[in-house]
Amino acid sequence: MGSPETLGSIDESTVWVIAIFVVLLVLFFGDLGTYAYDPAVSIRFMATFTIVSGLGFELETSRRRHYHRLLAEKISLEKALADVKVLYPELLDEPVH
Repeated sequence: MGSPETLGSIDESTVWVIAIFVVLLVLFFGDLGTYAYDPAVSIRFMATFTIVSGLGFELETSRRRHYHRLLAEKISLEKALADVKVLYPELLDEPVH
């Protein structure tokens, strides 16, 4: 799993969410000569979009944090196993039941 694409210290996903948010603001609240949405609908949609985007960001951040912790633990366990193989090679010849 590679490193995420970043723009400075901002994730690519954050840039996309902000860009979509701005476009939706213009579509809902701007006067483009198209269908005019009721302000109550626009506010509810934008609030829902913001909440869902925030929850998605938090879930992804949590997933990355746990992934890196598990990766560090895996490296630590592999090093410990290599040490055991060096110190006790006779234990590896017998199957464990």
